[in-house]
Amino acid sequence: MIGRGERPVSAPTSATNASAPTPAPNDGINNTALRWIGAVGALVAAYAPLSLYQDGYKDIPVANIGIQFLLNAIGGIAIAIALIAPLFVSSLPTWTTRAAAVGGVVWSTLSLLAYVLSHSDRGWMGYNDGPAFFQPSPEGALTLFSEAAVLVACVTILTLPVVIGRRAETDG
Repeated sequence: MIGRGERPVSAPTSATNASAPTPAPNDGINNTALRWIGAVGALVAAYAPLSLYQDGYKDIPVANIGIQFLLNAIGGIAIAIALIAPLFVSSLPTWTTRAAAVGGVVWSTLSLLAYVLSHSDRGWMGYNDGPAFFQPSPEGALTLFSEAAVLVACVTILTLPVVIGRRAETDG
């Protein structure tokens, strides 16, 4: 007989039991590598606007560009922390990985859009960084490629479980 607050002890299950829990498709080495790629990319991408902010962009009066550069750097650091935190803190809810990946997609997309527009004739909110696409150097190329890496890693984190789930359905 089971008393209050006691749980029934279940019989051991065999390894072939179909009802045994299986790891989520986004767990394991693929997700861990993608999180690290996204986090490192976000930190590298955060370095570029922070460096430019300190080198004088904080004094640009057009559209608060300096504040935007500072916020972009803070956003990159936050995305990096959010992507790798679940690897070190097991008590975080499972949705944090997806939320971090969505944040990474939004942040990197907006950052890339701002970068591209700032090098166009129109400019970003009235600010134009000039026609040379990888200027200022090396920060221009550094931020462009690292933000693209964040975007690819985060989109893959979000879509990998769907792709693996579909593959499992067709194989089974």
